[in-house]
Amino acid sequence: MPNKMQAVLVSTPGPPENAKLGFTSKPSCREKPGTLLVKVAYAALNRADTLQRQGLYPPPPDASDILGLELSGIIVDIGPNVDPTAFKKGDRAMSLVTGGAYAEYCLVDTATTMRLPASLPLCIAAAIPEAWLTAYQLLHFVGHFQPGQKVLVHAGASSVGLAAIQLILEQGGIPFATASAGKLPLLHQMGVLPTHAIDYTKGPNPYFAAEVLAATDGEGVHLVLCCVGASYFTQNLEVLAKEGRLVLYGLMSGAMVPGDADLRVMMKKLLTVTATTLRGRNIDYKEKLVRSFWTGERKGRFVRGAMVGGREGGKESGGGGYRTNVFRTVGWEEVGEAHAMMERNENAGKIVLAVDPTLDEAEG
Repeated sequence: MPNKMQAVLVSTPGPPENAKLGFTSKPSCREKPGTLLVKVAYAALNRADTLQRQGLYPPPPDASDILGLELSGIIVDIGPNVDPTAFKKGDRAMSLVTGGAYAEYCLVDTATTMRLPASLPLCIAAAIPEAWLTAYQLLHFVGHFQPGQKVLVHAGASSVGLAAIQLILEQGGIPFATASAGKLPLLHQMGVLPTHAIDYTKGPNPYFAAEVLAATDGEGVHLVLCCVGASYFTQNLEVLAKEGRLVLYGLMSGAMVPGDADLRVMMKKLLTVTATTLRGRNIDYKEKLVRSFWTGERKGRFVRGAMVGGREGGKESGGGGYRTNVFRTVGWEEVGEAHAMMERNENAGKIVLAVDPTLDEAEG
């Protein structure tokens, strides 16, 4: 079936077991300027995938309805108007996409595709685009983070949280992070001080404001990155210092703030509240983000992290390298269990689906 490919399909929105391998049409880049066709080696999971599977987060109108927002693989075809010095067939690449990564082949935009250093394994690269570009966007494009500032990162043991912590530390910032008790040791390993790593389940749920204020002598933090939403809103305002910024990028606990949120706190402290997503941003914004993030220095840091931590994604730090924190790599035929694992909050870091791991093996 030359025009068909395998992909993870969701025939009926619902539980994890509704995501199954099946056959669908293979995409083509031949009539789509500025695009590439990538043979997928690995795709990584994101919360948005689990919501889309349930019918709660439809893809943008121009996106593939196949799940998956990030991938790594090999470029096998090139569309019109692509700079031949930028990409060629056979290049190893990773890409941020609006959908379609859970498939044998994926159509990607050159603006959000990054060529990989030869020494960066594809299994690690798949875990980079969505998490690290999101973290970078939250800190620099939206949150206006400055060196030396204090930042509270909710879901600190998530892939976005772990990336944000490293980006904060590399610029001399002071990270605070929330996580469940079992994930606090990972936060300590990442460089979060014990007094700044907070078990949000220890007291009334959610619980973090008192500990943040105690650790900052009542001053609070300059910036809060929150993917939890409604249930954290009031305490987020409480922990912000004067002229602090709250960046919302998820609504895991819902959209309706419980109780009586006192907006006078925002007025008194001159706070700024901003909401953002990455998937819905236009291609020009994403291209600017990718160019700002994917520098030669950062490529080197990812390579050094992979060399220290091995193919499971830099689980040990050292040598100035980034830790991509791949929690587990599973065959894509186990996609249902991978989604269930994420929904049970078992992972600390990325869950990666192996679509065609032989592409990685051929490289190394």
